[in-house]
Amino acid sequence: MLPKYLFIALAAISILFTIFFIATTTSITVAYTIAGAALQLPLALIVLKFFALGAVTVFCIWKIRSKELKTEAKQLQWQTQDAKLAVEIQSDKEKQLEAKIATLETALSAALKRKG
Repeated sequence: MLPKYLFIALAAISILFTIFFIATTTSITVAYTIAGAALQLPLALIVLKFFALGAVTVFCIWKIRSKELKTEAKQLQWQTQDAKLAVEIQSDKEKQLEAKIATLETALSAALKRKG
């Protein structure tokens, strides 16, 4: 996995490049057709729009992924608790069996004393 700082640097370079491109193309207009209507828009505005759409897309993917990570962490926590509970149940069963054995030994001793 790449370091977090590398991703931050790539994002910063991308933002700086986009800002530079927008600043240098403010005078260029482009014919833009949407739903049958032709518009003359600055290229910088179109670039900014697509950059914003990309940012929204990345944000949505990031939120989905962070939710998945939280769900995985919660499931891991539940599995750990289940394992602890299984150990406690096994321990309780052993204690119950030991108590039964002690009771049977006491009853056997008492019966042998009465008989002998």
